[in-house]
Amino acid sequence: MDLERIQKINILILKPISRLLKANVATFNKEGEVIEPFYFGNEVCRMIKSHKVGESICQDSHKMVLNSVKLKNNMVKKGIIEKRPPKITNFEDEQEDIIVDYCNAGLLKVLYPIKNDEGEIVGYTGICGCFKEGYEKYSLKKLSTISKILGFDEEEFLNLAKSEIKSLSEKDIKAILELVKNMIKHNIDLKELYTCLSKEELGEEDEECILKFIECFIHPMGEFIGSNLVIFDDRFNALFVMDYDGFSFIMEHVGSNKDKIKKLKEPLFLKQERIFIIPMYELYLIGTINENCKYTTEEIKEFVYVIYQYYKSIL
Repeated sequence: MDLERIQKINILILKPISRLLKANVATFNKEGEVIEPFYFGNEVCRMIKSHKVGESICQDSHKMVLNSVKLKNNMVKKGIIEKRPPKITNFEDEQEDIIVDYCNAGLLKVLYPIKNDEGEIVGYTGICGCFKEGYEKYSLKKLSTISKILGFDEEEFLNLAKSEIKSLSEKDIKAILELVKNMIKHNIDLKELYTCLSKEELGEEDEECILKFIECFIHPMGEFIGSNLVIFDDRFNALFVMDYDGFSFIMEHVGSNKDKIKKLKEPLFLKQERIFIIPMYELYLIGTINENCKYTTEEIKEFVYVIYQYYKSIL
């Protein structure tokens, strides 16, 4: 397993979510050592890691979290601990190896195991540097201690954390793990995707490649922001529909804006910015933005534009 390659692909795949959550994208080997390039999503973690003592605290956290998982699993296997942690839906087979834990600064790590062909764990990859929904006070207390150790202005440091760091719900954690699992298990070939999207006429294998990418990566992102996603071809035939509930709402506004959509060179927002459209060569990724979405319109816009930049980068 090429851990450096996995980290680089993971940065591409998770960058939209990283920007939305201000989360770091990280990969570690089985000893807990960081695989470069580490992708910073927030200034809080950057400040900690830029300090010599903070860097040591961070590095110790990686090793501690990975070792605690190994110890817990061994204790379960030997009967010292009878009860396993609550299962995470859809991850029963890998439940004992998934890491959802805190670092020494009180920030959450959400990591999925990387295994070789023999089934041995060779590393972990995912995101870190977030709050856990409902446990923000715990994290802020730990960050307060860190600020004193590193000599930061405590009030400024905590205000930065409150304004910048986002909280993860259980649903968010599942969506992130789903994305990372798909990235590892399906071993996405960006060159193949590029070749498919570059063709003027798509064959069945091309459509299968694209739809597989949509199902494995775009679909979980839609779940993450609570968006109903639809993929249209250049004749506005629906190739992929995430949820038919609300599909007529999308069709209504797509139908009345076909000429505008055909000329798109960058993302477009319609209906008081409740619908977004991302052009992808001969295809269009169209999604709704739920009125109850916990993210602001500007945050969702940035999320959409990062996805668009991602497609431009592979094309």
